[in-house]
Amino acid sequence: MNKQVIAGAIMALVSAGATAQISIYGTVDTSLVGLNRFNPAGQSNKLVASSVWLPSVFGFRGAEDLGGGLQANFNLESDLNTDTGSYAGGPNSLFRRAATVGLSGEFGSFKFGRQLDHLFLQSFLNNIRLSHSGSAAVVGGLAYGLANANTSSDANIFRSNVLQYQSPSMMGLTVTGQYSLGETAGDSRANSAGTIGVNYAGFSGLDLNAVYQQSRNATGVTVSRNYLVGGKYSLGAATIATSFTHYENPSLVGAPVDANAIEIGGAYAITPATSAAVNYVRFDDDVADVKPHVVSVSLKYNFSKRTSVWGLVVQTDGKGRVPLSNLYGATVSGASFAGKSTGTAIGITHQF
Repeated sequence: MNKQVIAGAIMALVSAGATAQISIYGTVDTSLVGLNRFNPAGQSNKLVASSVWLPSVFGFRGAEDLGGGLQANFNLESDLNTDTGSYAGGPNSLFRRAATVGLSGEFGSFKFGRQLDHLFLQSFLNNIRLSHSGSAAVVGGLAYGLANANTSSDANIFRSNVLQYQSPSMMGLTVTGQYSLGETAGDSRANSAGTIGVNYAGFSGLDLNAVYQQSRNATGVTVSRNYLVGGKYSLGAATIATSFTHYENPSLVGAPVDANAIEIGGAYAITPATSAAVNYVRFDDDVADVKPHVVSVSLKYNFSKRTSVWGLVVQTDGKGRVPLSNLYGATVSGASFAGKSTGTAIGITHQF
């Protein structure tokens, strides 16, 4: 990576701030991790890991008032490994997480470019603690959601060539639609994907949502059809969250997938700065004919709005047939243990 090019890009963004609203933001998440039976050989390990609670990222956001309620905006976001200082997405993926430009106004918003798949994002938001590890979004996404991912996506999580529209809130109802172009000459359906989601937040403390997603392979065959319904409700110091996700490959092409995930979690604010949470995910895997599960408990203390320390324990059980990622950032699904595995982490997260 040419450091002069990066430095020049940053200086150009900062200079542009004189006429537009531009911010540099990020998250630094690092923890000390202990893993018991985390790989196929059933070995244990201790390590310093990045992105166990939240993804470690840095990015740029900007907006310009065009008048009449119309705004232009952009978002560039990259992820990194804080344990080594390396790019998490590899040498050719500087802005792997987001690279968008768009317009917004009373009509809603349009965004174009690289961005998170809406089903994955909503599944992440449905998690009780908004954490990578122990969540249906990440554990289920790695075990089932990335199967048969096409070349226009990164594991069906980050999608390229996306057109997205999000409606304004109408009595608490918001609709989001995404379409990822496959950019395959001669076949507009090849390597394409579509996602549509609905959110309802018409009552205080309540959020309900539903998302449908499908993607096609290089020959235009639908090889991934996933959907979810979920909700979260907060009352006083307590919050409960639940979701149901279905993963399916409806074709005879590619890896067979037919699984459901049920996630339920609860959190309680012990003090204004301290919160405890427990989360449970159960998968019903019709292909492997087993019911793997994930249980996690956590305790978090917020020094401020930006800095927190936390402890997390995650136990996965793939019932001997399904390798499940334990602590994200320290293990990966395909190289994980298929039996019972326990991970513990103590970490610090700072956002800027």
